[in-house]
Amino acid sequence: MAAAAGLRVTALSSGFAAASGPDQLQRLCDQLQAGRLRVFFERRMSRLPLPLADTDRAAGYWWQLSMRQIETSRTFVLDDPRRARACFEQLLAGNLHLGRPEHVEIIFGRKVTRATPGTFSTRLLSRPDQVTVNFSFKHSRIKIYLKDDRALRVETVVNDPADLGCKRSLDHLDELQAKAQPTLTEDGRRAPALRFGDPRVQALAGSLANLAFAVTGITNKSLRAWMTGLLGTPLPHE
Repeated sequence: MAAAAGLRVTALSSGFAAASGPDQLQRLCDQLQAGRLRVFFERRMSRLPLPLADTDRAAGYWWQLSMRQIETSRTFVLDDPRRARACFEQLLAGNLHLGRPEHVEIIFGRKVTRATPGTFSTRLLSRPDQVTVNFSFKHSRIKIYLKDDRALRVETVVNDPADLGCKRSLDHLDELQAKAQPTLTEDGRRAPALRFGDPRVQALAGSLANLAFAVTGITNKSLRAWMTGLLGTPLPHE
């Protein structure tokens, strides 16, 4: 579809590393909705021998699509593998606590009690080619990993839509996708609140990594000076 639309894209495993028109590419991806999936399914089923005849369908007997496993993801592509690995290592160190019940409640927006099934802990899986951090909620989980040594991917895997209060019918795909995204906290911020990739967040992260603060300490004045330099433009007073 991207090629047919005249877009030049750089491939990434299960995604795109770059595109000549990212907004247009996003609109193309957003076209994958329940209606299109149903049309695709019906087209394939019309070619297969089925035990149900046209009279059965006319009487209301037919197949119904349901969601067994749905994955939503957000991928952040960095320009240098070294930066990607450094950032990923910091994410691992800073997110090993996400599996705790109080954090699961904020992220999934679901009440966690002693009767809630599942083990609330964070698992760090290390393989020769990949390190993945996982934490679970009931039958679903979120995993963070480094893709192709250059992209950070945060992936929500929903194995039972009921975990997020959704029905299994394909008609509820949009609702499930919305709930699988970061949840708003009480003060209106997403969890986690700092948006990776935001210029001000990146400037703050770079400033806090400055080793000079280990000697001089951090003050509002010195932190603003470093952030202003990293942003390239003065920060407004807020």
